[in-house]
Amino acid sequence: MIVGNKLHLEFEFKLSDEEREELLESTVKEIIETNVGSFYERMARISIQYDMRAEVLTDTFEVTEVTINFTKNVGVASVKYDWDAYYGCKDMCGGDRIEDEWSFEVRRSTIVFDLNLPQDNRFDEI
Repeated sequence: MIVGNKLHLEFEFKLSDEEREELLESTVKEIIETNVGSFYERMARISIQYDMRAEVLTDTFEVTEVTINFTKNVGVASVKYDWDAYYGCKDMCGGDRIEDEWSFEVRRSTIVFDLNLPQDNRFDEI
């Protein structure tokens, strides 16, 4: 859900207190990978900062690392994905790889993301 200039997402998980410290990082990784479409707006807005015609290539998406501070119940997921831009000719295109970090909070059995969304500065060329 977009709230102002933030993407707010909540995902529930089920882990016992005994499993929590051992399995929470892999659980967060799995939640992100399973719900990558929910993060599309963030990825798209980051991509258009590089090129206004950029399209996110979600099949290249990867969570490279998840770290959690269990004392403060916060964490960071490091992700990477590619974008591509087509300029109208088969030999004219652009693209690159983006490496991003998504902060989250752990609230009991819920992972909460409040990710900043850069302003969408695209405009219709017509």
